Amino acid sequence: MATIAPELRHVKTYQLASFLVGQRGAIVDAPQNRYRGADVFRVIQRKSNLLGRSLLLRLRKYEWNLAYLANYAELS
Repeated sequence: MATIAPELRHVKTYQLASFLVGQRGAIVDAPQNRYRGADVFRVIQRKSNLLGRSLLLRLRKYEWNLAYLANYAELS
């Protein structure tokens, strides 16, 4: 017995999980992998660290998302 419908088997697991949870009414945050470009991210991050900067913007994006979602009373 298959646990995934045949029409959805071609979808990657991570995308499928997000899709199925979204169908149930949840808001799904699926950020892009920052290491997708191989070592490019690490090289740029090291250069920015020398300047006292950071490329780790994920926390700020998370805070922005929470502030945005706070506008919707139906969300808990």
